[in-house]
Amino acid sequence: RRGGDYRGPMDALAGVSDYLNNIRQDYVILGRGDVALNLPVADVFQQHLDSGADVTVVCTPTLRGAPRSSEYVEVSESGRITDLSIHPIAAGDQSLESLELYVLSKQLLLSMVDYCAAHDVTDFSRGVLQPRLDSLKLIPYVHKGYVGRFQSVDDYYHRSMDLLDPAVRADLFN
Repeated sequence: RRGGDYRGPMDALAGVSDYLNNIRQDYVILGRGDVALNLPVADVFQQHLDSGADVTVVCTPTLRGAPRSSEYVEVSESGRITDLSIHPIAAGDQSLESLELYVLSKQLLLSMVDYCAAHDVTDFSRGVLQPRLDSLKLIPYVHKGYVGRFQSVDDYYHRSMDLLDPAVRADLFN
């Protein structure tokens, strides 16, 4: 931290490492706050366990975010994430949009936080996941329900208007 400000998510997590060390659960969900969805967490967690993934990445097939503000994954036929594009000009034709929600073990997260603190890495996707696509088993969880992304004031307005649709309300607030 410089001047008390966190430079990225890994820097922020390093700042609360005492809290992370005292979490009693074996697994954590790591995520940003710019999405609205009704995520079946038990299903995501079960898939994470069943797949043997190191990291499960929650994704949507319905691209909602602006490419320059979003991340996209490519998935092999075996179901493993093979590429992670961060803020590209355009999403690939076969891409899933990452919602930047992740399930991983507490121990893996702690080792990532320690590594990043020691090597001045501040970004989770670019500094942790992207360089380890071959060594970490990243598996997508494809959420097919409604997803609202909030990357701008305009997005906030349009996602608010989405709530006028009874199907969206039913999906979010079932």
